[in-house]
Amino acid sequence: MHRHIDFRKAGMCAVVLVGFLLSHPQPSLAQEGVPAQTAAAPVAAPTAKRSLQDNIIEGYAAPDYREMIQTIIVLGTYDINKTDVLDEYTKLIECSAYKKLYTDDFAWNEVRKKVQQRVLNQKESYRIFYEYSGLIRLDEYNFSGQHFPLTRQTRFDNVGNMEVITTQMSNPVQCRTGDREHDKTLKPFFPTVIGLQLNTPLSMTRINMTPERAEALLTKLKARGVTDRSVFVRFRFRVVDQPRLVKNSKGEAWRADLVGHLEKIDFFLDRDLTMWIASYPLG
Repeated sequence: MHRHIDFRKAGMCAVVLVGFLLSHPQPSLAQEGVPAQTAAAPVAAPTAKRSLQDNIIEGYAAPDYREMIQTIIVLGTYDINKTDVLDEYTKLIECSAYKKLYTDDFAWNEVRKKVQQRVLNQKESYRIFYEYSGLIRLDEYNFSGQHFPLTRQTRFDNVGNMEVITTQMSNPVQCRTGDREHDKTLKPFFPTVIGLQLNTPLSMTRINMTPERAEALLTKLKARGVTDRSVFVRFRFRVVDQPRLVKNSKGEAWRADLVGHLEKIDFFLDRDLTMWIASYPLG
C-alpha cells in the first residue's frame, strides 16, 4: 500500500529526497548563489481543430483551489450541463460578477450560459503544470556509503499520494456576497481537499554526495544559521488524467486526487528557492 504525505503542514515538513548520481557531473557549491532559471512548461502546438491542448496555461504555478477546480471541470470530471454543477462552478470562477448580479436572475443567467459554452466548446483555459515546495532534513553523513540519509520523518517510502491543497470545512473557498442571509446558506459543493496521485510511487531515502561536496554543503548551512540540516525542495508535476473522487457516506465527493506525473525535483538552500543546489534526474 502506498504511503500518503500531507504537504500543507506549517513549516512545510513534507519533503522529498533528491538522488545525486555520482555518474553525472554536479555543479560546484560555489554556484549555489546563482538565481535558478524558471523553466517554461511545454505546450502542445496548435492544430487546425481546436482541442483542450490549446487552452493549457503556460508555466508552473503554486496550487490554487480555483485553478485546480477549473482543471477538474475541463477534464470532464463533473457534467457542466447539470444545473448545480454549472451554478457552483460559475460562482467560483466568476465571483466578482456574481457579487454584482446575484439578485438579478436574468443577468446572472447570461454569465452562466457564457461559462457553460466556454467549457463545452473547449475554450476554457486551465492549468496542468503545478509546483509546490517543502523541507528535507539530512541525517549524519555516511562516509562508507558517501550519502546523506534522510531523517525518518522526511524520507519517502513508496509514497503514491500527496495532499497538496485543502480548504477549511468551516470556511471553504466560496463566493461570498457580503449579504449575511444569503451567505449563511453556502455549503461546500466541490471537494475541499485536493491531492496528487502519482502515476509512479516515489521511494527516496538518501542523497548521494561525495565527501567534498557534503562538507561544502554543511559549511553553507552553518553560515546561514541552519542547525537542523534542512534544505528546501521544489516539486513540479503535470496533471495527466481526471482525478479520482473520494466520497463520504452521503455520496458527496470531499476529496479529489489528480493523477499526475512528477516532472522535476530541485533543491535549494533558501525558502525563496533562488539558491539552487541540484536537481534530481527523474527516470
